[in-house]
Amino acid sequence: MNPEDKTKNELLQELQQLQQENQALKALLLDENSGQYKAELNFSENENKFSSIFQTMASGCCFDEVIYEDGVAVDYRILDVNPAYEKILGIKRVDVIGKLASEIYKTDNIPFFDIYARVAETGVSESFESFFEPCGIYLKITTSRPAAGMFSNVFMDITQRILAEDTIREIETQYRNLANSDLALIWTSGTDKLCNYFNDPWLKFTGRTLTQEYGNGWAEGVHPDDFDNCLSIYIKAFDQRLPFEMEYRLRHASGEYRWLLDLGTPNYDSHNVFAGYIGHCFDITERKKIEEALRISEEKYRSIFDNVQDVFYQIDMEGKILEISPSIENIPEFKRLDLIGSSVFDLYNDPTDREKFLSELRIHGELKDYELTMRSYSGILKYVSINARLNYDHKGFPHHIDGALRDISERKQEEMTRQKLSEELLHFGRLAINRENRMIELKKEINNLLVEQGVAEKYNIYE
Repeated sequence: MNPEDKTKNELLQELQQLQQENQALKALLLDENSGQYKAELNFSENENKFSSIFQTMASGCCFDEVIYEDGVAVDYRILDVNPAYEKILGIKRVDVIGKLASEIYKTDNIPFFDIYARVAETGVSESFESFFEPCGIYLKITTSRPAAGMFSNVFMDITQRILAEDTIREIETQYRNLANSDLALIWTSGTDKLCNYFNDPWLKFTGRTLTQEYGNGWAEGVHPDDFDNCLSIYIKAFDQRLPFEMEYRLRHASGEYRWLLDLGTPNYDSHNVFAGYIGHCFDITERKKIEEALRISEEKYRSIFDNVQDVFYQIDMEGKILEISPSIENIPEFKRLDLIGSSVFDLYNDPTDREKFLSELRIHGELKDYELTMRSYSGILKYVSINARLNYDHKGFPHHIDGALRDISERKQEEMTRQKLSEELLHFGRLAINRENRMIELKKEINNLLVEQGVAEKYNIYE
């Protein structure tokens, strides 16, 4: 037996036996004039042996003394723990040695204290399994009494086993419910790979009798294109005693081939002897039709998505780019894969545009021809026009934004050029008007001078 496999009580019994042997040996050595040193050395070696086992055993171990008030057990103090105690419970040794359980667990309702007190009083060891609430795990504990008023615990973490058992029970419950429903087409086979049972839903589905389906008869209804693959998966899994999952078409009573999802599992009897396979099938024809429609739609969408000149994108409410079309690479310096996962708001030339954009989108739910200025990695400004729509989750909260972006930099440059030319023409027009007005004023002044000198006016100001 490995040291890890021994209980604390067994280790204590072994230590007591070794101590008794040491006392006898010590007396013998002294009688034989061998000296006290040899006896003490042998005793020390046995103490070291116990200490080594205590320190290296895989099970958690602790020594405790019961605290009594007026003869009644009210608490216990932890005297010593091994490294496995720390590892399993996640509690450091320095945090528990010499401390009361009520102090450590911060409760007057100390876990399992009634058992510990009983063992410390009677000396009768007890073993049990239970959930240890302070650490949130399941433990298997053996409690024994090393001395009056004391107890020791040897324990192991059985959480994974308990959870696995719960999972198995849940699966068994679900399977029983499934087998008793009319949703699943259930079959079983023996150790010879031949089918020996089909439930009523199966027979109703195929429109055949149990006798017709027995053995390999059921395979007559499998679509010829699916038969070889179906048989290969079944035989390979059967020979290795492994669960399998496969999809194939089976002829319906109407003559139509319908898609089935077949889940097969090795079947064992109560003595864990392999008894064949049990399987249940689901009609997934409608799902297949939907998948095919989605595939065709996806191909169409992908073709448009990959070739459209506008940039389609999807972002979450934090601005992270979830998807963006390859056409983004038509804008210099932008790479699609680099942008996915990054924040679109980092590309805004003006950071305040982010809140303006989101505010408008939340108010209207949809924006069209919304213009923004973006900045490339090297600082080049790009003018874009955005169409965006806010999408909500099933609870009515904003979930993500779908949008289309178009680079309008050339158009904006043309608009700005035209604007500049218009402003220049307006400026020159104003200069021309001012010049004309000045000429009129000069002509008036000349005419006035001529009139004062008795000479006729030279200029007709209104010509």
